Amino acid sequence: MKNIKGFTLIEIVISFAIFLLIFGWVFYLVSAGRDAWTVADARIGLQQDVRRSLQTMSRDVAQSSLAQVLDENEDGLLEDTAYQEIRLKVPASVSILGGITWGGFAVDVQGDIVFDFLDAGNTIIYRMNEDSIVMLVEDTNGQVSNPYVLLRDAELIFKDNTGDIGSSFEYLGGARAVKISIVALRRNYRGIPVRVEMVTMVHLRNVGA
Repeated sequence: MKNIKGFTLIEIVISFAIFLLIFGWVFYLVSAGRDAWTVADARIGLQQDVRRSLQTMSRDVAQSSLAQVLDENEDGLLEDTAYQEIRLKVPASVSILGGITWGGFAVDVQGDIVFDFLDAGNTIIYRMNEDSIVMLVEDTNGQVSNPYVLLRDAELIFKDNTGDIGSSFEYLGGARAVKISIVALRRNYRGIPVRVEMVTMVHLRNVGA
């Protein structure tokens, strides 16, 4: 009778351990690749949202007058001071002689932004909240419209005592410009945070208008 040789217990344990090691390494690579892809996707989406918000605010700030750019207290912007709210007016029309009629935007029921040439005197308010950036329109009677959200589902980071960059509006008198900074944080579906920082300098075109 021939001897029938099988696997010993030690061989089975070693083989199983090697299998678990290989499987664990493959799982780690797949999981790391998936996390990297979701983080990149979340960062791209946040970058697009922040860039779109900056473009919208920059367009309005650039068209506003130096005398018409106000902080939340309506007493003008102080240099080297970070604000979370800015109020401004944009020109509705310009006469042949260069006179400016100040107007503003209106937001319709669908949430679309509509330029209203007839609504002179409206004030546009851009406000940075902890989780969003919104635009509001205040009419000449002090009535404020429902907010139009420029940036949502993101945590805004503001300046702290260390002087690090933070979300803010800053008036630069020497350059006659407003610096808009956005530092936003968003988490992907696995809870991994991504951070985006963007800064733009907007020169006021209607200085002294």
